[in-house]
Amino acid sequence: MKILHLSIMGDLPIGVANQLRYEYSAAKKLDAVQWTTLVFHYGPSTEPFMRTIPRLFRGGFSRRFYGWIMALLLRQKFDIILMRHQNSDPFAFMLARFFSNRVTVYHAKEIEEILLSRQNWKGKIASRLEHFGGRSSVRSALAVFGVTQEIAEYERNLHAPEKSIGVYSNGVD
Repeated sequence: MKILHLSIMGDLPIGVANQLRYEYSAAKKLDAVQWTTLVFHYGPSTEPFMRTIPRLFRGGFSRRFYGWIMALLLRQKFDIILMRHQNSDPFAFMLARFFSNRVTVYHAKEIEEILLSRQNWKGKIASRLEHFGGRSSVRSALAVFGVTQEIAEYERNLHAPEKSIGVYSNGVD
């Protein structure tokens, strides 16, 4: 079995980078699974699993588009793609359905987090975009993973109650 864990980010926070380092290290110990960790971000590629997003795609929405294009290019090389959810992603509407092997991975209760962090009209628009984009993403995914059981259940119950869920341990060895 070949699995890809794909993340698309702007700036790569040190905590996320460390989680991916642990995952990359742990994956080397797997025998029955070929695990590939890959993160595209704005910074330099200082680790084997890091790739720099080209300057042309450095805006918020264009970064998300780039992520989907990379996922489309890689999808046939892997049995499963664990794709870190990108919140307020307008491209999920169009592109999520082209994957038969994608599992969406949530790190937060996205709509609630958006409304807490942006308590203005931008937050309301972003939360609506997340609601509809998240629905498309979840409904077309093989399964919904959360970094906690609570997050996985929340996203599944919000968008597609029939979906299978799981807990992704967020880079823990």
